[in-house]
Amino acid sequence: MFFERPQSGEKAVLVHLELSDEEEQEDIFEFQHLQNLMKKRLGKSTRKLGAVRSEVEKCLAEEHIEFEINGRVKSIYSLHKKMKKVD
Repeated sequence: MFFERPQSGEKAVLVHLELSDEEEQEDIFEFQHLQNLMKKRLGKSTRKLGAVRSEVEKCLAEEHIEFEINGRVKSIYSLHKKMKKVD
């Protein structure tokens, strides 16, 4: 099994799994299920971020305020690393 490279340009981890028994097969199915849920959540988060960004841009433009908005949806791993730094 291999992971897709993130479109954001972040480094990707390449993983190959060899499974030998039924319990490990169940684990990989659970992993695949969670991976699919995360992909869906990333899409939803990206859309929400776009909607918020549009609303903020509209409000700032109406007030004739110069601005630059930068932002992105962080991956779970990025959040995990950031939280470990805070601890």
